[in-house]
Amino acid sequence: MKKSMLALFAIFAIAVVQAATYRVTPDAPGGGDGSSWEKPMTIVEAVGVAKTDGDIILCKAGVYYPTATIVVRSLNNSITLKGGLAGTDDETLAKNGERSVFDAKDTTMNAVFNLQDCKMLTFENIEIKNAYFRGISKNETAGSLLFKNCAFDSCGTNYTQKVYQDNPPYYSHLRGGAGAFIGDSKGTVAFEDCIFSRNMYEAKNNVFVGYGIALAFQKYKRVSFDNCLFVSNGLGKACLKSGGGGGVNNVRGAAIYSESPVTI
Repeated sequence: MKKSMLALFAIFAIAVVQAATYRVTPDAPGGGDGSSWEKPMTIVEAVGVAKTDGDIILCKAGVYYPTATIVVRSLNNSITLKGGLAGTDDETLAKNGERSVFDAKDTTMNAVFNLQDCKMLTFENIEIKNAYFRGISKNETAGSLLFKNCAFDSCGTNYTQKVYQDNPPYYSHLRGGAGAFIGDSKGTVAFEDCIFSRNMYEAKNNVFVGYGIALAFQKYKRVSFDNCLFVSNGLGKACLKSGGGGGVNNVRGAAIYSESPVTI
């Protein structure tokens, strides 16, 4: 019996999948396995394989130009996406505090990142900018989110009325240019040392921007902000046509939350 139990334990130990670290660079040609900085992956390749609890995606500092929405689906595991690395080792950060910047300029995707079921997704030293509709979308899925030293800049600046018509009711107007998050009432969202700037600052058209110019939350156990900065969100054409059918009246706030207690 003792030998049988030992054999069973050995089989179980072999079956346990270990967490991995994947390395990503802006100029990765594709086809790498991410096992070293000499064999980097693209961000799409990395999020496609990072599904084990504790997996880490390390992104070299620099500018990434996604051409389609990056879907992060961690299957109820905890995944960390950490940017700002120098790309020489797994610890050294780029000089001058440079982040890994995901610039969606000249694209018309609805979100730069689409986040799906997770236990905890952590974004660190990541910047999202020039999103056509919004930076991050999370729609009625489980899990918690943590953003550390991240920035959201100029998201929603190219919004058009067509996007208004093509999206479900909660997204029917441009709320949450930086991010719109719908949870399952159990997860949390936390922002630490983050910056929200110029989101919906200058839209293509004078359009209805809705409540929550930078951020929108619904059905979270807790949303918290610690040492964050909101500056110049919703200025310019983006706020000239707000709710109530009028001109510059009822101009909307930086964030809106529903069924989500907030700590700032």
